[in-house]
Amino acid sequence: MEVYKYGGNILKEEGNRKKIYSFFKDRIKKGHKIFMVVSAFGREKDCFSTDNLAKNLELLDNCDKDKIVTFGEVYSSLIIKNEMLRVDIKVSSPSYDEIGIMCDNNYQDGNILGVDMSYLKELIDNNDVVIVPGFIAESMEGKIISLGRNTSDLTALIIGDYFKVDKVNIIKEVDGVYKKDPKLEKCDKKINRLSYDEMISLIKAGSKMFSLKSIQYAKDKGIVMEVKGFNKEKGTIISAEESEERILFVNQNDESVKVVFKGMEVFNDIFRDMVSEKIKLEELVICNNIIYMNGDSNASKKILEKYL
Repeated sequence: MEVYKYGGNILKEEGNRKKIYSFFKDRIKKGHKIFMVVSAFGREKDCFSTDNLAKNLELLDNCDKDKIVTFGEVYSSLIIKNEMLRVDIKVSSPSYDEIGIMCDNNYQDGNILGVDMSYLKELIDNNDVVIVPGFIAESMEGKIISLGRNTSDLTALIIGDYFKVDKVNIIKEVDGVYKKDPKLEKCDKKINRLSYDEMISLIKAGSKMFSLKSIQYAKDKGIVMEVKGFNKEKGTIISAEESEERILFVNQNDESVKVVFKGMEVFNDIFRDMVSEKIKLEELVICNNIIYMNGDSNASKKILEKYL
């Protein structure tokens, strides 16, 4: 049993989807069954992306909003199912009320009350691939509900926990977790391993790689996950095992810097260098292994570079 979750920007390209189907066929030949969790195609301006579907809904209540914003995941799951059938993959895809994730009625950010994926067990027993639309569940009222923004990864983690897979594969545009946001700033410092708590610190410091809800679930259930790029064999493992890096993440804008670090020794080294270079800071706060600095952002950046 294997679980793969694919991001929307990967899935929107037909060429990428064909490569995924070829990869799945190879895995199937080797005796593997596959759960494929999918996001909505694209992002922001793309027609069925969650961001686009969520626009101009200010007069609707949250229940009605969820009926719309979850459509992108349902659409992508059925398009992919149709394409897989064309290439002779034995595949199925459940609707929201067949996935087996039960939530309260907190629409737009459903809280999980229980998981019963016995129907998914039937589907995977009778198919080679089961495509699950991410980010959606069933409310106590029997209606479709979203698990919150950026939680398709959470769906994959729930499936991975229920079926006790060795590892959940999260496939994104970037090939792992970096010490800076690679979408904002070029960075070649990929981290090979992070603990759940370390990843949570990255999120609190501004990383958009995962939702806090997803990583907290992984931590609570002890689920090993690997985030990696499309067509990449290795990425970043997130588990209970801590990283060996001293500096884990730097998030900088024109006025402030946030740094996730490990151990006071590295903080003392950074602070000593800043004093030596006479860098003036308006504010410096340390909280839960995160340094918050306001002041001379560019000068601080030069100091931090040698620790990355």
